[in-house]
Amino acid sequence: LIETWRQVCWALILILLVLYAFSIYAVTIVGNDAEPGSPLKKYFGDLRSSLLTGWQVTTFDHWGDVLTVSKSNLLNLVVLLLLAVVLGLGLMNMVIGVLCESALGLQAKDEAELQRGDLITFLSAMKNLQEACGEEFGEQLLYANMLERATGLKMHSKLQASSPAIERFGTQRTLSHPSVSTQNGQSLQTFQKKLE
Repeated sequence: LIETWRQVCWALILILLVLYAFSIYAVTIVGNDAEPGSPLKKYFGDLRSSLLTGWQVTTFDHWGDVLTVSKSNLLNLVVLLLLAVVLGLGLMNMVIGVLCESALGLQAKDEAELQRGDLITFLSAMKNLQEACGEEFGEQLLYANMLERATGLKMHSKLQASSPAIERFGTQRTLSHPSVSTQNGQSLQTFQKKLE
């Protein structure tokens, strides 16, 4: 977010510098040669009005009026059109693009945080399931090393890493253990009640 505002501030500073340079040109070339009371003197008579006219052209606010007044001198008309293209179509759109990119980046970051939170919730549920399986069946059915690899965090298990299930089935088959078969239907029902 700070990087976004830094880019926006630099773009605004560049816009102000170009407007200031245009205003100095307009006051010295256009405003000084204009007759008192003329529309050119109104738009380009002093630095303040020239800055406001430049901003008006940049934001395309009644800029046709300014162009109509400036038609008498081709160079002034070209400078105004260049100002409109460079600032109005170029830098202003760059500022809008930076803001949009920042908004999309923040949205993606929020979505990643939500996914991370969901993953942590799921993994804590799996850890609880692992401990409940160990307490109920005396075997470790879900292994801590699977959870450690998934999260990158060290899981401290109450159960021994060398259980008969690990020796018999290895680490790949985590939920297929004889104690979950129909012969232990009673303990499975008790286990399901504990989970609910």
